[in-house]
Amino acid sequence: MTIARMGGCLLLAVALASATARAADPGLEDELNGWRLQQFAAIVTSEMGEPFKSLEDPPFRYHAYRFDEQAYLVVGIDEAQPNHVASLQLTGKASTLMSPFKGLRLGDGRDKVLAVLGPPSDIVAVAEPKLSRLEYADRNYSVELDEAGGLYSIRLHINQAFMHIPPDDEDPWPDFLAALESGDAKRLLPHLRPDVEVYRHGRTLSIQQRFSDFAARPDPALLDAFLSADSGVRRHARDCRHETAVRVTEKMGVGVVWKFEEPCGLGEVVMFPHAGRYRVYEVAFR
Repeated sequence: MTIARMGGCLLLAVALASATARAADPGLEDELNGWRLQQFAAIVTSEMGEPFKSLEDPPFRYHAYRFDEQAYLVVGIDEAQPNHVASLQLTGKASTLMSPFKGLRLGDGRDKVLAVLGPPSDIVAVAEPKLSRLEYADRNYSVELDEAGGLYSIRLHINQAFMHIPPDDEDPWPDFLAALESGDAKRLLPHLRPDVEVYRHGRTLSIQQRFSDFAARPDPALLDAFLSADSGVRRHARDCRHETAVRVTEKMGVGVVWKFEEPCGLGEVVMFPHAGRYRVYEVAFR
């Protein structure tokens, strides 16, 4: 094992076994009404307008955005990562515009909620407004029911499991390579973090819209950076020699970096945990 410094991060060079990447933890969810945890927070304001209410509760800051006449979206931001979404909460009596969460919509009855989510590990009484919060110890989401038993809110947050990769987890590289070789955007997208950035041709490419909208119509430049058989990650990952290292950071946990040898046109691919599995965080071309 060798140790080196790069970009302020500690790098531990290690060999990873080749295997099929593990599926994401079923107890972890990252998307609510098309928005994803760890998206860039500024995108929410650019798409939904200024929040109608903001609240400081250190180390968190919350912004509420009107979604429709009966529902609103609350975005939480952790001061440790002020540019990223740390929590998402959809609240209201009902909404015809919301995308279902695990088949549930605001206003659905208690029986349906329990049939979908199962019994909670704890039920917490909320005084104002009078609600019952159903908490699930092994999951990163909770829901609230109103006095009539209707689904009143759904909340997702980043917990320890969300940013943790089990020590026996398998190498994510082979599965990522297979997605690249397929040339299929639908196979590629699950391998990308919502805050992925690609540095190519003097530009920084990233997801600058609600994730579900991006998934429906991906940015052609971002797709080309990954899937081009002539000059994208697809070509270089197949043809260039590389070494693998572990990148340790204070705020994002343990990541993996694939560093490509010169004169390869690709410099490195970096993955960090998101929803319990490694996903691409950064790509740098030479």
